[in-house]
Amino acid sequence: MKLKKIASLMLAGVMAVSMLAGCEGSANSGENNGEENQVVAASVADYANSLLTTAQKNVFEFKNSADLTAALQKIAGDSTKYGSEDIKNAYESPVTTVAYEDKIQSDLKDDLDLDVVNTNQVMTATKKGTQAYGYFYALSGKLTEASAVQLIVKRFVDGVYSRDFFPATCAATSGTLKCDYTAEISAVKVTAPDTDKNSAWIVGIVVTQTATEVSNAGA
Repeated sequence: MKLKKIASLMLAGVMAVSMLAGCEGSANSGENNGEENQVVAASVADYANSLLTTAQKNVFEFKNSADLTAALQKIAGDSTKYGSEDIKNAYESPVTTVAYEDKIQSDLKDDLDLDVVNTNQVMTATKKGTQAYGYFYALSGKLTEASAVQLIVKRFVDGVYSRDFFPATCAATSGTLKCDYTAEISAVKVTAPDTDKNSAWIVGIVVTQTATEVSNAGA
């Protein structure tokens, strides 16, 4: 009888330890899953802003835009507007080659209600008001999203705005205007409808300038 009792107690002890180990294992498993779920991927705006200097960030930082993304997807994803040959040309271009995407800029201008698209000139202001400029680029789908966006932003900063990166004030015909800026950026990848071999990145930047009059200028 004593042997049976001892055996029963030992069995109960083993089961308790097993259950405790099982609970601990489950808890640890949950913690690991939680840590993995906390990893957040960088956004298009994050890729872009990582290239800006502190002085440039004082003027503006890029923001993600759902409207810009939707417009790019609508136009670039329409094979009647941006077809297989266009995508193939972009895909086969060297990965460092960046081209203005003239073929779809007029549609994007209308969809996004832009004042100007794809100009090489720095924004100017001669009177108070708001104006929005759009810049649209195509490059090879061989690039990663981060590489594509950063290549565009580097060209944008070093090329279009190489001299004055959006001056904080701008001269008006009479008096002085103060200019503030916001910028949105998005990137979509489109694949040729007749073959999934060819793909292209279409990257869009929209900069909005708001010019206000400075009271008692020069006082």
